[in-house]
Amino acid sequence: MVYEFYIFNNVGNCLFYLNLRGTTPEKNPQDKQKLIFGMMHTMKSMCRKFSPQPISVSPFTSYVTDAYKLHILETSSGLNFVMFTHPDMMDQTHSLKWIYSTIYCTFVIRNPFYEPKKPITSVVFKQKLEEYLLTLAR
Repeated sequence: MVYEFYIFNNVGNCLFYLNLRGTTPEKNPQDKQKLIFGMMHTMKSMCRKFSPQPISVSPFTSYVTDAYKLHILETSSGLNFVMFTHPDMMDQTHSLKWIYSTIYCTFVIRNPFYEPKKPITSVVFKQKLEEYLLTLAR
């Protein structure tokens, strides 16, 4: 089951957020978003520093707790696709790559009204993404 989905740009701004839990939205989601991005940045930096050879893209793709599993895909343009799931879900790197290449590129990048580095407001993107994420729970 997918709990939440985020897209962050390379400086930590949340461009898109989707809550699939059905819970009430938080009063100040920016605080949580900053914590998530900061933790991801720290984990990616740590992976790069501990690598025996220099690497440009961090191998950090997920971590798990008793309450959730975080999955991350960092694109070459610096976008971070982040998904919180049930802790028992398998690695979702393939799913995140599919979301990026198929849903994001089709309904965001090719949208003539989309402004890069601005929040994603496409209703069609949200609908297609939500449909896909709900299939991952099965």
